[in-house]
Amino acid sequence: MRASASAYTTAPSNPPSIHHEPNSSVFRNSIEHSQSRTSSNSIVNTVSSLSKDRPSNEAGPMESYDGLNLQNRLENFKHWSVTTFKYTKQMIEEKLGTASVTCDQELEDRISMFRNMHQQYRILHNLAEKLANSFRETIHHQRAFTSHMTTLIVQQPDLNSEFTYNTETQRIVISNGEKLLGMDCVLFGFISRFI
Repeated sequence: MRASASAYTTAPSNPPSIHHEPNSSVFRNSIEHSQSRTSSNSIVNTVSSLSKDRPSNEAGPMESYDGLNLQNRLENFKHWSVTTFKYTKQMIEEKLGTASVTCDQELEDRISMFRNMHQQYRILHNLAEKLANSFRETIHHQRAFTSHMTTLIVQQPDLNSEFTYNTETQRIVISNGEKLLGMDCVLFGFISRFI
Protein backbone atom coordinates (compact mmCIF):
# COMPACT_ATOMS: atom_id res chain seq x y z
CA MET A 1 0.00 0.00 0.00
CA ARG A 2 2.89 2.35 0.83
CA ALA A 3 4.50 1.78 -2.57
CA SER A 4 1.29 2.53 -4.44
CA ALA A 5 0.71 5.69 -2.39
CA SER A 6 4.19 6.97 -3.28
CA ALA A 7 3.37 6.59 -6.97
CA TYR A 8 0.52 9.08 -6.55
CA THR A 9 2.24 11.48 -4.23
CA THR A 10 5.52 11.87 -6.12
CA ALA A 11 5.66 12.94 -9.72
CA PRO A 12 7.93 11.02 -12.13
CA SER A 13 11.17 12.73 -13.03
CA ASN A 14 10.42 12.55 -16.76
CA PRO A 15 6.73 12.65 -17.61
CA PRO A 16 5.92 10.29 -20.49
CA SER A 17 5.32 11.83 -23.85
CA ILE A 18 2.75 10.46 -26.23
CA HIS A 19 4.34 9.06 -29.34
CA HIS A 20 2.65 7.00 -32.04
CA GLU A 21 5.51 4.69 -32.87
CA PRO A 22 5.02 1.43 -31.01
CA ASN A 23 8.71 0.51 -31.26
CA SER A 24 10.06 3.71 -29.75
CA SER A 25 11.55 3.62 -26.25
CA VAL A 26 9.48 6.62 -25.12
CA PHE A 27 6.25 4.80 -25.91
CA ARG A 28 7.46 1.73 -23.99
CA ASN A 29 8.40 3.90 -20.99
CA SER A 30 4.95 5.52 -20.88
CA ILE A 31 3.22 2.15 -20.90
CA GLU A 32 5.47 0.80 -18.14
CA HIS A 33 4.86 3.92 -16.08
CA SER A 34 1.07 3.63 -16.39
CA GLN A 35 1.19 -0.06 -15.41
CA SER A 36 3.24 0.64 -12.32
CA ARG A 37 0.64 3.08 -10.94
CA THR A 38 -2.19 1.79 -8.76
CA SER A 39 -5.47 1.67 -10.59
CA SER A 40 -8.54 3.51 -9.38
CA ASN A 41 -10.34 0.20 -8.96
CA SER A 42 -7.88 -0.92 -6.31
CA ILE A 43 -8.43 2.33 -4.35
CA VAL A 44 -12.20 1.86 -4.44
CA ASN A 45 -11.79 -1.73 -3.29
CA THR A 46 -9.57 -0.63 -0.39
CA VAL A 47 -12.12 1.96 0.78
CA SER A 48 -15.00 -0.49 0.55
CA SER A 49 -13.02 -3.12 2.48
CA LEU A 50 -12.35 -0.58 5.25
CA SER A 51 -16.02 0.25 5.48
CA LYS A 52 -16.86 -3.47 5.65
CA ASP A 53 -14.44 -3.94 8.58
CA ARG A 54 -16.52 -1.54 10.71
CA PRO A 55 -19.53 -3.26 12.31
CA SER A 56 -22.86 -1.92 11.08
CA ASN A 57 -24.50 -1.93 14.51
CA GLU A 58 -21.87 0.40 16.08
CA ALA A 59 -23.46 3.71 17.14
CA GLY A 60 -21.91 6.94 15.94
CA PRO A 61 -20.96 9.80 18.27
CA MET A 62 -24.19 11.69 17.56
CA GLU A 63 -26.35 8.66 18.32
CA SER A 64 -24.62 8.03 21.66
CA TYR A 65 -24.95 11.72 22.59
CA ASP A 66 -28.69 11.57 21.87
CA GLY A 67 -28.96 8.49 24.06
CA LEU A 68 -27.20 10.22 26.97
CA ASN A 69 -29.29 13.35 26.45
CA LEU A 70 -32.47 11.26 26.58
CA GLN A 71 -31.31 9.57 29.78
CA ASN A 72 -30.56 12.94 31.39
CA ARG A 73 -33.96 14.25 30.37
CA LEU A 74 -35.68 11.21 31.82
CA GLU A 75 -33.75 11.55 35.09
CA ASN A 76 -34.64 15.26 35.33
CA PHE A 77 -38.30 14.50 34.61
CA LYS A 78 -38.30 11.76 37.24
CA HIS A 79 -36.78 14.08 39.85
CA TRP A 80 -39.24 16.86 38.98
CA SER A 81 -42.19 14.46 39.17
CA VAL A 82 -41.23 13.16 42.61
CA THR A 83 -40.59 16.66 43.99
CA THR A 84 -43.83 18.05 42.57
CA PHE A 85 -45.79 15.10 43.96
CA LYS A 86 -44.34 15.64 47.45
CA TYR A 87 -45.10 19.38 47.45
CA THR A 88 -48.61 18.86 46.08
CA LYS A 89 -49.36 16.13 48.62
CA GLN A 90 -48.11 18.34 51.49
CA MET A 91 -50.19 21.29 50.28
CA ILE A 92 -53.37 19.19 49.97
CA GLU A 93 -52.84 17.69 53.44
CA GLU A 94 -52.32 21.18 54.91
CA LYS A 95 -55.56 22.39 53.28
CA LEU A 96 -57.50 19.38 54.58
CA GLY A 97 -55.98 19.75 58.05
CA THR A 98 -54.46 16.28 58.16
CA ALA A 99 -50.87 17.60 58.32
CA SER A 100 -49.24 20.41 60.26
CA VAL A 101 -48.55 23.59 58.34
CA THR A 102 -44.95 23.92 57.24
CA CYS A 103 -43.53 27.26 58.36
CA ASP A 104 -40.36 28.89 59.58
CA GLN A 105 -41.17 30.78 62.78
CA GLU A 106 -38.24 33.19 62.49
CA LEU A 107 -39.21 34.04 58.91
CA GLU A 108 -42.86 34.46 59.92
CA ASP A 109 -41.84 36.86 62.71
CA ARG A 110 -39.77 38.95 60.31
CA ILE A 111 -42.63 39.07 57.80
CA SER A 112 -45.01 40.17 60.55
CA MET A 113 -42.56 42.89 61.63
CA PHE A 114 -42.22 44.15 58.05
CA ARG A 115 -46.00 44.18 57.62
CA ASN A 116 -46.38 46.20 60.82
CA MET A 117 -43.68 48.64 59.70
CA HIS A 118 -45.32 48.97 56.29
CA GLN A 119 -48.65 49.75 57.97
CA GLN A 120 -46.97 52.45 60.12
CA TYR A 121 -45.41 54.05 57.03
CA ARG A 122 -48.78 53.99 55.28
CA ILE A 123 -50.39 55.80 58.24
CA LEU A 124 -47.55 58.34 58.29
CA HIS A 125 -47.95 58.84 54.54
CA ASN A 126 -51.68 59.51 54.88
CA LEU A 127 -51.10 61.96 57.75
CA ALA A 128 -48.41 63.83 55.79
CA GLU A 129 -50.78 64.06 52.82
CA LYS A 130 -53.59 65.44 55.01
CA LEU A 131 -51.19 67.92 56.63
CA ALA A 132 -49.96 69.14 53.24
CA ASN A 133 -53.54 69.58 51.97
CA SER A 134 -54.55 71.39 55.17
CA PHE A 135 -51.53 73.68 54.97
CA ARG A 136 -52.28 74.46 51.33
CA GLU A 137 -55.81 75.50 52.26
CA THR A 138 -54.51 77.58 55.20
CA ILE A 139 -52.07 79.46 52.96
CA HIS A 140 -54.87 80.05 50.44
CA HIS A 141 -57.12 81.47 53.22
CA GLN A 142 -54.26 83.64 54.56
CA ARG A 143 -53.72 85.15 51.11
CA ALA A 144 -57.43 85.94 50.80
CA PHE A 145 -57.38 87.42 54.33
CA THR A 146 -54.37 89.61 53.47
CA SER A 147 -55.94 90.90 50.26
CA HIS A 148 -59.15 91.87 52.14
CA MET A 149 -57.15 93.68 54.82
CA THR A 150 -55.30 95.58 52.11
CA THR A 151 -58.68 96.69 50.73
CA LEU A 152 -59.80 97.75 54.23
CA ILE A 153 -56.66 99.90 54.69
CA VAL A 154 -57.90 102.15 51.90
CA GLN A 155 -61.53 102.14 53.08
CA GLN A 156 -60.86 102.66 56.83
CA PRO A 157 -58.14 105.32 57.28
CA ASP A 158 -58.64 105.51 61.06
CA LEU A 159 -57.61 101.77 61.41
CA ASN A 160 -54.77 102.11 58.91
CA SER A 161 -51.94 101.28 61.33
CA GLU A 162 -53.62 98.13 62.73
CA PHE A 163 -54.52 96.78 59.27
CA THR A 164 -51.03 97.52 57.96
CA TYR A 165 -49.42 95.68 60.89
CA ASN A 166 -51.75 92.66 60.46
CA THR A 167 -51.18 92.59 56.69
CA GLU A 168 -47.38 92.53 57.10
CA THR A 169 -47.67 89.84 59.76
CA GLN A 170 -49.85 87.70 57.49
CA ARG A 171 -47.38 88.08 54.60
CA ILE A 172 -44.54 86.81 56.83
CA VAL A 173 -46.72 83.90 57.97
CA ILE A 174 -47.58 83.09 54.33
CA SER A 175 -43.88 83.14 53.35
CA ASN A 176 -42.93 80.80 56.21
CA GLY A 177 -45.95 78.62 55.48
CA GLU A 178 -44.83 78.17 51.86
CA LYS A 179 -41.38 77.08 53.06
CA LEU A 180 -42.97 74.64 55.49
CA LEU A 181 -45.26 73.33 52.74
CA GLY A 182 -42.21 72.74 50.50
CA MET A 183 -40.48 70.75 53.25
CA ASP A 184 -43.67 68.82 53.88
CA CYS A 185 -43.79 67.87 50.18
CA VAL A 186 -40.18 66.61 50.42
CA LEU A 187 -41.13 64.49 53.46
CA PHE A 188 -44.22 63.27 51.60
CA GLY A 189 -42.09 62.16 48.64
CA PHE A 190 -39.56 60.45 50.96
CA ILE A 191 -42.26 58.47 52.76
CA SER A 192 -43.86 57.50 49.43
CA ARG A 193 -40.77 55.40 48.63
CA PHE A 194 -41.45 53.07 51.55
CA ILE A 195 -44.98 52.10 50.55
